[in-house]
Amino acid sequence: MPYFKNSPPAKSILIEQGWPVYLFGSRQSTDSELNVTSVSIASNVATVGVTGWSGPLPVVGAFVSIEKTQTNSGLFNVTNQAITAVTLNAAGTDVVSISFALTNANVAVTPDIGKAHVRFAAIGEAVTAAGGASIAGSVKYGVGRDENWLTAQVYFPTAPSAVTVALQGSHTNNDADFQDVATITIANGRGKAEVETNFEFVRFNLTAVTGTGTVVASISA
Repeated sequence: MPYFKNSPPAKSILIEQGWPVYLFGSRQSTDSELNVTSVSIASNVATVGVTGWSGPLPVVGAFVSIEKTQTNSGLFNVTNQAITAVTLNAAGTDVVSISFALTNANVAVTPDIGKAHVRFAAIGEAVTAAGGASIAGSVKYGVGRDENWLTAQVYFPTAPSAVTVALQGSHTNNDADFQDVATITIANGRGKAEVETNFEFVRFNLTAVTGTGTVVASISA
C-alpha cells in the first residue's frame, strides 16, 4: 500500500476532467483473449485450461466470457463470470487455467476448444490493520463552479472485516494538512461519494481497519 509520501521525488497525480485516476490500486486498460484447451468442474467450480492470449494476463476478479466450447452441450459457454483463481506455469509466462463458479455435477477434465474473452479488471492493493493514505491527486479545475465536482469511488475486491474510508482534501501536499471532505459508506464492498470542493489536492484515507483485504479507489472530475 503506498502510504502517503510528499518528500522528493514523490509527486501527486494530475486529475483532469473526464479521466478516472486511481489513487489506490489500478485498472487494466485492455481486454484479453485466450484459447480454451480443456474444461472440468469439481464441487461447482469450473476450471478451464487455456493457452495463448492477447492482452494482459487475466487476474482474479476479472470477468470472463466463453464461447464455442462443446462439452456438455456448451455448459462452459458463460457470460461475465468472475474469475476466482488463475494458475500460471512454473515460469509464469503462460496461463494454464482460470476458474469460476459454475453449478453442475462434476465433469472430469475434458479436451475442448473455444475462446475465452476476459474484460479488463481493477487490481487492488493490500489493506492491513495499519490503514494508511493514498498518494495525493492534484485537481486541475476548469472554468466555472460546475468544474469543482468530484466523484470518488472505492471498491474492495477482497473486503476486510471493517474499515472506515474518508476522502480528504488540502491546499498543500502535506500529510498534516489534509482534512476529511466526506466519509464514504461501504456496502457490499463498494462505495462512492460526489463532492464539491476547491481543495487542490485530494486523497483517500483508510482507518479502523480490521482484518485484511485489497482496495481500489479512484477519482474522476
